[in-house]
Amino acid sequence: MKKLFGILFFVSAMALFMTSCTKSSPGDAFKDYMELMKKGDANGFAQGFAVDETKSPEEQQQQAQLIEGLIGDKTKKMMEEKKGLKDVQILEETISEDGNEANLKVKFVYGDGTEEESTQDMVKQDGKWKMVFKK
Repeated sequence: MKKLFGILFFVSAMALFMTSCTKSSPGDAFKDYMELMKKGDANGFAQGFAVDETKSPEEQQQQAQLIEGLIGDKTKKMMEEKKGLKDVQILEETISEDGNEANLKVKFVYGDGTEEESTQDMVKQDGKWKMVFKK
């Protein structure tokens, strides 16, 4: 009986752990992507962008590499100029009725004390919230 209780406890704990690891809101996912950017993980950050699912896998890979290159260089320069990203705040989160698209109003607080408000569109792909690339 003790062994059964132990197994049930372990399974329950793992289910709770797995649930807490999944990001159910677009705002949480966006903050996670910003943490990757702060750490200088350009590849991880680029993986946070939605891919055009109408394109072939090769074209999707090219798109991801293009985003990584553009964002990596641009972001690194901006982070140096603004002395890093101190905080990201989600001011507003609007999710579509079907639950597959969202719009975030965010505030960035930089290391040099400046603040900037922006919007970010998000889309759910393969059950994960991804950022929509703005050209």
